[in-house]
Amino acid sequence: MAAEEALSLPSVSLSASSYDTALCLIPPRDLWPSLNRVRSLYDQAYATWPPHVNLVYPFVRPEALAEAARVLCLVHLDAHAPGRVSLSETDTFTHKGHSTVLRPARSPDAAAISRLRHHICRALGLPSDDGDYQPHMTVAQSDHPLSDSHSSLLDKARLLVPLSWDVSQLVILVREPSSAPGEAPRRMKLWGHIDIMSHQLQRITTPLDFPLEHDAEDLTAAPLPQSQTTYRFDPSDNSWNPLPGLCLLDAASQPPDHLIIASYNTLAEFAWPPDSARYPALLANILSARAAADILVLQEVTDHFLPFLLDSDQVCARYPYATHRPPGSPGVGPLPSLPNVVVLSRLPFRWQHLPFRRKHKGAAVLTLPTIQVQELGAPGELQLPLVLAACHLSQGLVDGAVVAKKNELQRLLSHLSTEFPRHPWIIAGDFNLATSSYTIDLARRKQDLSPQCFRYFCEIEPMLSDAGLQDAWLISRIGVGESSNVTHGQAASEDLYEGEQGATFDPLANHLAARAVGSGLNNRPQRYDRILVSRNLALRPCGFNMFGEAPPQASDHWGIRCLLKREESSENDAVDASGKSPLVHLHKAPPSLCGIDELKTTLSSRGCLPTRADEAERKAAVSLLEKVLLGTDQQGMGQDNHAGPGMVLLPVGSFGLGVWTTSSDINCLCVGAISSKTFFAVAAQRLKKAAPDGITILRRVRANSGTMLELDIRGFKFDLQYCPAASIAERYPEVMKRPSSDPAFALPVQTLAKLKPARDLYYLRKSVPDMAKYRLAHLLIKAWAMSRGLYAPKFGLLGGIHIAVMLVPVCKSLANGNSLVSTSDIVTSFFHHYAEFDFKSRLVFDPFFHKDFKYHRTFREPLCLLGWHAPSLNTATNASAPTVHTISVELARARDLFSREGMTWNEFLGSGDASASLGLAARASAGFLQAYKSYVKIDARYWGSSPTKGKKFLAWLESRCVMVLVDMNRQVPAISTRIWPARFVQTSSGHADKIDSEYHGCYLVGLEWQDNGAADMSKDEAKHAERALDATLREFETRIREDEKYYDKGCCWMMASVASGHDLGEMQPDSVQWGTGECGETDSEEDLDMEAEDEGAEGGPGMVSLPGEAGKQKPITMRQSKAHMVTKPTGLGKFRTAADVMNRLRWDAAMDASDYLVGYEDRFMGPQERALEQWKSELTDDEFIPQHRILYFKRRSDGVVVWERRTRTDDVFGSGI
Repeated sequence: MAAEEALSLPSVSLSASSYDTALCLIPPRDLWPSLNRVRSLYDQAYATWPPHVNLVYPFVRPEALAEAARVLCLVHLDAHAPGRVSLSETDTFTHKGHSTVLRPARSPDAAAISRLRHHICRALGLPSDDGDYQPHMTVAQSDHPLSDSHSSLLDKARLLVPLSWDVSQLVILVREPSSAPGEAPRRMKLWGHIDIMSHQLQRITTPLDFPLEHDAEDLTAAPLPQSQTTYRFDPSDNSWNPLPGLCLLDAASQPPDHLIIASYNTLAEFAWPPDSARYPALLANILSARAAADILVLQEVTDHFLPFLLDSDQVCARYPYATHRPPGSPGVGPLPSLPNVVVLSRLPFRWQHLPFRRKHKGAAVLTLPTIQVQELGAPGELQLPLVLAACHLSQGLVDGAVVAKKNELQRLLSHLSTEFPRHPWIIAGDFNLATSSYTIDLARRKQDLSPQCFRYFCEIEPMLSDAGLQDAWLISRIGVGESSNVTHGQAASEDLYEGEQGATFDPLANHLAARAVGSGLNNRPQRYDRILVSRNLALRPCGFNMFGEAPPQASDHWGIRCLLKREESSENDAVDASGKSPLVHLHKAPPSLCGIDELKTTLSSRGCLPTRADEAERKAAVSLLEKVLLGTDQQGMGQDNHAGPGMVLLPVGSFGLGVWTTSSDINCLCVGAISSKTFFAVAAQRLKKAAPDGITILRRVRANSGTMLELDIRGFKFDLQYCPAASIAERYPEVMKRPSSDPAFALPVQTLAKLKPARDLYYLRKSVPDMAKYRLAHLLIKAWAMSRGLYAPKFGLLGGIHIAVMLVPVCKSLANGNSLVSTSDIVTSFFHHYAEFDFKSRLVFDPFFHKDFKYHRTFREPLCLLGWHAPSLNTATNASAPTVHTISVELARARDLFSREGMTWNEFLGSGDASASLGLAARASAGFLQAYKSYVKIDARYWGSSPTKGKKFLAWLESRCVMVLVDMNRQVPAISTRIWPARFVQTSSGHADKIDSEYHGCYLVGLEWQDNGAADMSKDEAKHAERALDATLREFETRIREDEKYYDKGCCWMMASVASGHDLGEMQPDSVQWGTGECGETDSEEDLDMEAEDEGAEGGPGMVSLPGEAGKQKPITMRQSKAHMVTKPTGLGKFRTAADVMNRLRWDAAMDASDYLVGYEDRFMGPQERALEQWKSELTDDEFIPQHRILYFKRRSDGVVVWERRTRTDDVFGSGI
């Protein structure tokens, strides 16, 4: 022994003073992966050291390594070395302010390693310090030992698979030389190793790097992707085992007809000990029918939740393939991060982990060989496996987080483009991209987001679009619609800012989200979670829903799910294939119009943007109406709007869509299972009984289209209609999601017509990409139309439904481009698009709804603005050629305004400080009164004693004004006309608030020659045009004065004449709206009657009751209105309808159908006749005319009228006599 020690004495003096060398034990390479998955994230020395147990560190100087190695080769270390080392426990070293998590050697092994170290130090002449040495392997560094993060990390380290290996080598490490000051930490490289048994040194001439799993030449670069193991559940032994590669090769592959992808952030909580109270609710959400999918992407999965999840037999049966096994199982280590991305699948896959530069961030890139999808539009039969990337991007809206997010997406897209250039892609997960304009603007104002990083943020969406990716939520929403925000009571559009539609992280509705963000910038709804699909993927998004909203809320995010289905054509193909609606191109708003605050201020100053108080008052009025009508105020009835009679009250129109102003009426539709007669009888009783609460019945209007109640509720005007449809009321709102072909909508045409506003509204609310943007754009276009005298549908101009039909396709088309589009951009694009639109030959419709339909316009349709649901698709039936020309001219004028430098919204709508829409129209009418040299003046006077009759006369005359435009356009085409949608009165005489004395007003139509045609027209031609104009006006007068139903010569007078602009005098619009607001519907609805209700004493005759009111009968007594009506003498039989007569004339063999003519009322040309054989009864026919316009049936042979509505003549059946 003495001789051995003499031989081994070093020839030079050695000292353990260098931190550039180390003598250590290193486990075999096959034990590194499980260690490095944790070390790469939590060990600061991961990039510079391999997994190791130090024997001597610091060690000798680099230049003395050769001598130290020579000495150690001479010492019989095999007599002192441990045969095997086991590291199976977890412990910590506590330092000042932090801790080191390590795996110490077991006691017997630790003693053996300490003895080996002692003999090494003795042989080298180094101090051993045996009392301070504890053999261990460092795994991670953590915070203070009392922190939750330390406890979580310590628990993760305990889940590491026990390490055990035979010790056969001593490894010598040397640090790479320094190249420059301030560089990254230098790596420890392999200098050589000594075989303990053979005493041989294997020297490496040039020190070698250790090939770490995340190795890269540049340590600052993102780590390289790593292939991972896919696991398959084996029900025979209830375990998750690696999936052999041959199983993927043997799996059958075929083009699927559909694929369902779901994504869910499960909310990792880092408090210690972990709270598992939410786990059952999370599991229930994942197993719910709304979450069932082929592939489920989970974010923020922890070591404690995954075993709970995969312990469910239902989960394992539904998803037999997974990216990770449950930690804690035999031989299974922990998940790499505290929060992890885990993918569960019904289909086999292979996958890679793509690390991002930030720790704990990366993507799982799956290749599904059994899903072979042909590239959309690609020739041949080339089919490539689908590639799905699951991601969870960095959180935050500060500069560093925004840069990180952009870099992470660039890294992912670069990897997909390089490795899978022609494969179809799907990217799903939590993108953590703030979408709320409020949040983004606030971050900029607080300078958390610098101008440069804001530009980076704005480049993310175009980057995704340039990569050919489309948002599945957006594609589904603008097509079939996404109804989660409609059916689950999320915030209304009035309460949302731009970008908050479809939010998956909603602190306003989710208490866990509210708890996570507190009251900071992020307390607004955000659409963080997304599913993106390649534009060339043959499977197209055709359905989207959220899940996890129902209480108890288990996560701060809602889950999302998308149905991808094979379709014949994509959305873009549908738009192009129609050939009838040109594509909408984005026109960016000029810089002076980009401010959303200025837009809102402009609308508010004109009374066109309701306040929160306005909204609250109207909602309270609607709630009161619902409470009274549905009986929710009665004992024993709950607060559900389906209580009692099984009815539902639906706000429709502008209020339902959220585009109302303070001057708008509130339209409501009640849908129930009872008859209309019973509903209105009992509704009248209930409403009258609620008079002390502020409800007044103004009148009851009856027409062939149905009955309507006009109400005043706390100062707000309501129009209440009823639709008897039990199949809808009982299954609302779920039934509204069903297609039109569903049996629930196999209803009479009149019922479908009543339901149409509600169905259209439901579709719009679930399909408009961003209701906040749409609402502001709609209100601004409405304000523009009012300021230019265009907002008057009864005159054939624009109304709310027309603006919706025109604006919705613009919003959808722009959103479909995946560009960042603001409200100002939408409005600018709207005017540019329609200023160049050929209304004469093209249709305006929603190509994302009407994907495959044919509509043949008739000559009576100069303007086709097609709505959504049948019947009566064209919403612009009142339009005429002159009004279409007026609309086109004004659209072009508005477009030109956008090119003016420095244009503001205030100037666009006309300068002024009007506080109400009436002032806006009054200023515009002043310009109209000065714009023309000549006008057609339609005077109207009334001096009767019945105000109701006077109002009815004015409303009817107003509705006939469209006819004079049509007549003048047909008879005098050389003259261009424009009607102003208001009744004027002389300023000097003022205007009456009530028609209780003689009333005098007039309508004005501006006249000018077409295209300056007066210069090229001879005097004879001009005189001929003047005579034709005069004849047209005389014919119009005659037609009006001969209608005895509305025109009473004893108290009414009207005249149409041509007047010079100078002769008009001082005029102003009549501020009192005598039209449909107070004077009722027009005779275009036919058989308009008015009835006043007279409530009798309880217990009297005529008692009726609603279902659910047993024993509570209420009397109804009716009396005729004083208004003119066609009365039915006592004892006469029921008068047979026009449909009955038509059917008998057609099918009765004793009658010759070819011998009969049908007399009907044309909207523009007045009474007309058509052969019965040519009459079209199909609703979808181009020349269909509603039967309520039929006036009479006449025999050709002798000219005898065999049936007439007005006189109740019926010689066909003999009814009514």
